[in-house]
Amino acid sequence: MNTLDKNIANKHLSNLFHLDANGDVQITRWNDGDASDEFVFFTLKDFGLLSIETVHDLFNVIDFNDPSVPEWFITRWEINYEDTDLWDDHTARHIPYAVPID
Repeated sequence: MNTLDKNIANKHLSNLFHLDANGDVQITRWNDGDASDEFVFFTLKDFGLLSIETVHDLFNVIDFNDPSVPEWFITRWEINYEDTDLWDDHTARHIPYAVPID
């Protein structure tokens, strides 16, 4: 099985990504009123964090399913509701938060 097929079958990725008609990986866009796909981040086995954009950009390149590579093995995904200081460990991109703090 190639990297793309492994990642699209991953239980943490299958609801957040899909293949379009051309076979290209796309983020499954959603908004539930409180949050949307743009606030999703992933926790890795080594406790690092990745933004949804980083996972999308590396979807065909990195196998996120191999526990022997903890810096890429995704253990779960979450929505960043309030953490204003959350950063992607691969790109150093800021991970946006859904609920502004007053």
